[in-house]
Parts: sequence; C-alpha cells; structure tokens
Amino acid sequence: QAVLVKFPNDDTWAIAFLTQRPSRAIRDVAGDDVYAVFMPTAPNPTSGYLLFFPKEKVRQLNLSVEEAFKLILSGGLVSPDLPDLPDEKSISRR
Repeated sequence: QAVLVKFPNDDTWAIAFLTQRPSRAIRDVAGDDVYAVFMPTAPNPTSGYLLFFPKEKVRQLNLSVEEAFKLILSGGLVSPDLPDLPDEKSISRR
C-alpha cells in the first residue's frame, strides 16, 4: 500500500510503501503500534530505506502501488492527478 510519511524532516513528505508488521524484536523496542515502510529511491527502486514509523505518523494515499512507483521513478513528471504548478510569486526563494 502506498503511504506518505514525513521524511527527512517534519517539513517534507515522502512516498513509501507499507511492507509487513515488524518483528517482535523491533516492536519490543519501538512499540507495538509501528509500521514497517519501505521508501524506494529513484531511479533504482530496489534501493531505499526500511523505516519504522508510529502508526499515527503514516498517512494512506489514494494511489495504487503502480501509480506511486510511476510518480517516484519519473521524478514527479508522471502523476495520476498532477495539479497546476504554483506561479513564481508563490514559491519562496532562499
């Protein structure tokens, strides 16, 4: 299942995939209400991060796994419902 998690900080979101319930060894340390998620990297989706997030930090996406992978591998160019880009004035420059 495709999900969103805050990564690498609280100001950004990343697409990840629920994998399976973490092992007892992980839950003994991280708590019973954690999800194991795999966050692939582009352009090689076989590499990535296996992360453990508290259940309340994981947001379900209304995207199929295939749609989410297309979005990741295309760098955001292929999206099932790509919104209009913001105009230049609304993008903050630092």
